[in-house]
Order: sequence, then structure tokens, then C-alpha cells
Amino acid sequence: MDNNISSIGLDINNSKCELLLINHTDINKPKQVSSFKTNSHPSLPDSTHWQLLGPPLHLESTPLHLKAKIKVLDSITENLELIEPHQAFFILKNCLSIPKLTYLLHSAPCFNCKEELEAFDTAIRINMEKISNVTFGTDSWSQASLPIRHGCLGLRSAADLSLPCFLSSSFACQGLVNRLLPSLTLPHGEVINATDVWSALHDSSP
Repeated sequence: MDNNISSIGLDINNSKCELLLINHTDINKPKQVSSFKTNSHPSLPDSTHWQLLGPPLHLESTPLHLKAKIKVLDSITENLELIEPHQAFFILKNCLSIPKLTYLLHSAPCFNCKEELEAFDTAIRINMEKISNVTFGTDSWSQASLPIRHGCLGLRSAADLSLPCFLSSSFACQGLVNRLLPSLTLPHGEVINATDVWSALHDSSP
């Protein structure tokens, strides 16, 4: 394949590639890796860091991805209090809070990671308190996290959104998954788990 693409002026940059070895053994791993090696071979990330277009490929990696989001949020927002408060609030709400997390909430079962979601919400709350120079109590922060159409700030809670985000995405793509993988029984795995959690909380099916 490499010769074919080189003939039309294209080359694979292995330094920008990752090699994910699935269901391998320590015995056959060196042979598999060597078959991909050229002058610069692709990196071999640990399975806990495997991801496809952002979301993790392993369920146990989801907390790590959420912690990474929190770290990025902290590094970005540390200077928000230095600019005009209204501008800082607009950037926090529309760019740095839930919009930074929505794709991950839709594509991974983040609802299982209560501790990490609460840490993300706490980071948003701390930054909002710095920007506004106001301390939010439990009740006032609950009100602030409601949508703007209800007269609130619209700083939505990741913990509150994680379950409906995952369920809505799962149900929305069921038709496509059925066409791509007709032998797969749907719903399955974490979708069933999410449905059970929703039913337990709301006494109804999602």
C-alpha cells in the first residue's frame, strides 16, 4: 500500500500515527510492531489513552479523559478574572464550560464518573465566583445552572447533563448502527445501564 500512495505523491507520516494493538500477546507484540516500522515508527500509546476522534475506546479510560478536561479548563480559565466580568462570563459559559465537554458526554458513558463530573462542575463554579466576586450557596448555584430561558445563568451542570446526553446520542444513532452492524443486538452494554439508571431516577423509560 505504501508504494501505491507514494506513486501519487503521498506518504504516511508515522511520527503522527498511533498503533493500537488489540487482543495481542506479549509474544507476538514485537513482530506486530516491527511490521509497521519504517524509518520512524508510530507511537504505541497505553490502552488507557486510546481514543477515536476524541472519546475513549475503553470504558475505564473515561475518568482519565474527564480529568484531562478539568486540567485544560483550569489552565484556560485562570486569567478570566483579569478581563471585564461580562466578557469573562460570556467566554466561560459559551466556550469553556459545557461546550468543551458536550461531545464527550454524548459519546462516552460519563454518567458513571460522578466524582469527575462534580469536579468539573466545581471548577466552573469557582471560576464564576472569581469572575462575579460573588459566593454561590448550594441553592443559588442550582438556580444558576438552570437554562437562561428560566431566567438563570445557563451554566449547565455536567453531572445533570451526562445521562440525557449519552441516552439521546445512543438512541439517535441506533438506526445507523443497525444498518452498519445488523447482527448487533441493540440496545446493549452501557446503553442498557444508562436506561436502567434513568428509569430508577425518573420512574419512566427514556
